[in-house]
Amino acid sequence: MRARLLFVPLPESGHCYGDVVLHDGASTGTRRWGERQYPVFNAMERLQPSPYLSYSAFLRCPGQPDAQALVDAEHTSVALVEDWAESIKVLCLRCSYGVPHEHGPEAKAGEWKVERSFGIAALDRQSAKALLERWVGGGQGREIEAVEHEEFPLTTPQPGLCWWRSPEGEA
Repeated sequence: MRARLLFVPLPESGHCYGDVVLHDGASTGTRRWGERQYPVFNAMERLQPSPYLSYSAFLRCPGQPDAQALVDAEHTSVALVEDWAESIKVLCLRCSYGVPHEHGPEAKAGEWKVERSFGIAALDRQSAKALLERWVGGGQGREIEAVEHEEFPLTTPQPGLCWWRSPEGEA
């Protein structure tokens, strides 16, 4: 099956917003976008690369309206801004493949975290920085801590590794 990535993937995936990928159709979890949950798939191959690059922005964001202002901000060379602190729930490998287990105490639901990470799909670093600088100037307490871009190779599954088990063979 083919899919176009319409979100800002984590840079470690090797993918970018707008890539067209091949996947096997077997969902390995879900991801929230707005009010809906969407299935997540392992990409097997990139069929068409995107012109956009993924930038990780580490920001101080005083409240939800400030985060929403950045997500809604527009720039001609920026395709999408995503509040990763809101849209991505990091799971361990076992939990992501349907073998949930205890991890210890979780953060309180609904508690706002001022230090947040955002994904930005931009054609270049200048565009991402310009968007962020305009956002900082639009509200009190908004700060840019860092903007990172790193290229990662596409990941491939290791032969012989069962996705739902740890490398030590635990279930």
